[in-house]
Amino acid sequence: MTTPASKSKRIGSRIFFYLGSAWVVVEAFSFLIERYSLDPFLLELLIILVLFGLPGTFIHTSFTGRFNKKAIGLHVLNGIVALSVLFYFMSNPLVFNPGKLRVLKLGDNKGSFESLNSVAVLPFVNNLGDDDHDYLLAGMHDGLITEIGQLGSIHVISRTSTLSYAGTNKGVRQITKELEVDAVIETSITRADTLVEVSIKLISAVPKERLLWSSSFSTSMGQLPNLYKEVTKNVALELNKVLSPEELEKLQPKRPIVPGAYEAHLRGRYYTGYLTPEGFELAKSQFEKAIAIDSMFGLPYGGLAGVLGSRRQMGYVSGAEVNPVIDRLVEKAFELDSLSAELLAGFAAHLTWTKFDWEEAERYFLRSIEMNPNDAITRAYYAHYLMIRDRWKEAWNQMEIGIELDPKNPWVVAFSSAMYFFDGKMLSASKNAELLIRMAPDHPMANEMLLGKYVALGKHDLAVEELKKFVGRTGDEKLGSMIDELYKKDDFAGTVRKLAIHIESLSNEIFVSPRIIYGLFEIIKDREKQLFWMEKMFEVSDPNLPYYAIRNSDPIQDDPTYRMIMREIGLW
Repeated sequence: MTTPASKSKRIGSRIFFYLGSAWVVVEAFSFLIERYSLDPFLLELLIILVLFGLPGTFIHTSFTGRFNKKAIGLHVLNGIVALSVLFYFMSNPLVFNPGKLRVLKLGDNKGSFESLNSVAVLPFVNNLGDDDHDYLLAGMHDGLITEIGQLGSIHVISRTSTLSYAGTNKGVRQITKELEVDAVIETSITRADTLVEVSIKLISAVPKERLLWSSSFSTSMGQLPNLYKEVTKNVALELNKVLSPEELEKLQPKRPIVPGAYEAHLRGRYYTGYLTPEGFELAKSQFEKAIAIDSMFGLPYGGLAGVLGSRRQMGYVSGAEVNPVIDRLVEKAFELDSLSAELLAGFAAHLTWTKFDWEEAERYFLRSIEMNPNDAITRAYYAHYLMIRDRWKEAWNQMEIGIELDPKNPWVVAFSSAMYFFDGKMLSASKNAELLIRMAPDHPMANEMLLGKYVALGKHDLAVEELKKFVGRTGDEKLGSMIDELYKKDDFAGTVRKLAIHIESLSNEIFVSPRIIYGLFEIIKDREKQLFWMEKMFEVSDPNLPYYAIRNSDPIQDDPTYRMIMREIGLW
């Protein structure tokens, strides 16, 4: 006779056995995904199915293994619910994150809490009395994070991942738990004319919350970079870190910057983040102003080179027009500050996407990472360099580090989504693309991802809207209404063909990026035109060209012209 106690014991043992087996299956599948470079999205689908296997165990145990009508009905219902959730998650991959349910992970060694190894710099509290200093708050926040990040022995969370804590009421213990760090740095800023007063607190959360160090500094705008160095030395001291001679050299004070130049530089960085033609123009004027005020300050030269490179990458200007200028700016920036990790990374990017100088580019990427191992953007750029070079295992290693350092950075999300796409992992590519669109709907890579997605799904009405944004980079404001008129009279393919022919003609009058025209003919699979415009991309050293060296199943890659171009840029 079955007693309630024995029945409860049987249910408990079967659930325990199921959970143990499920954990083994999830960990084994995780290993296979890593070992054979499968789409990581598949693991999340498996976890969902595992979760719905638990109710099945309850059902099966409750009916002592017998399959009567009621048991079969409940199993069918459980299966329907599981499949419904599965399909809903595939359509809406951002609604929840099954991966977070992996409480136990094989080989996951976070280290002990006997020493403090990681820190998050919270956004600066604004005591300036107005909201017109966002550029200053953002610049100082980023500057302090960058300085601490150059100490390889301290893991520092990147800026975008801490922005959500601005003005938060959450306690230190909750913040450190959510960011998975051992300590936080709280900051506030007050300004009086040309002087800036900064208050700093370093607070530990393990083994209990306690104030490790606090101080206030009063300094001029031009001395702010040296203030970051002073704070970093104190943070390292309080975290019981022994600084190497190389790290001590990085923290040596530098020549003071003319205050107006540093402020203009911060404004330039702030406007660059807009990723719009108007933002780039504002950033350009601010970087030029900084250079005019203090010609010995290296960072604005790199900032100006970055603006010109971004405008070229997005198709706003011709490489023939800006490449010589970028060359001079990069060389000048590097001449003035050869120990800046930011400028080293910029130089590496210049060598990669302008010069196609693969060996030298990698040398500078590695030097930049050595100088600041905590910079997520540099890791993402280097990951794309390695992907282009067909070194996928190394590329994913760098990208995973970048994601861990700054999972909420739109550029990191964009670069990871592109990598998933090029690696054929479409489920994860789609999930990351949706995340990017939610975070930064006007991001240029979000536009191209959406355009490709809608074309592939045959959602032409939506594709048309993204097509307007794509060709809007030509600067011709009439193209949007032209697309509407064409689409009223023709299907999507016909609209794209007529648009491509029109823009071809337009390129004789104004600069149009050959990458844009190539993309239009790529949509309608006009191979002859694609090859023609790929040659044009080669002629102007288009920075997008190296991505076409990534192997795929498209027959156009077997064309002799295509293969010749890839050999000429040193990739095949």
